Amino acid sequence: KTTQKTYVDVNAIISPDDSIVIEKSIFYIYGEVKNSGSYPLRPGLTLREAVSLAGGMTERASESSTLITSKAGVERTVGKKGMGTQIVSGDSVYIKQSFF
Repeated sequence: KTTQKTYVDVNAIISPDDSIVIEKSIFYIYGEVKNSGSYPLRPGLTLREAVSLAGGMTERASESSTLITSKAGVERTVGKKGMGTQIVSGDSVYIKQSFF
């Protein structure tokens, strides 16, 4: 049996043989945060809010260098001024350790 993904309107009519899969929007955060893990993503979530959901940064965290990797593997580094950066579904956020 072949599985085909089709995105449909929430008011679409379904057939008895149809399967419905609801994908959760989540992001991951790890490194120098108090509670590493996966968290539900809400629209417009910023890096600052993501860190807050993870219990905040540890005392060893570097606020000047955070790595965000997309689901597609694209990496971007944001500094302290980038705390307003929006997080998207599937992002992995790595809070680096400070060396000072």
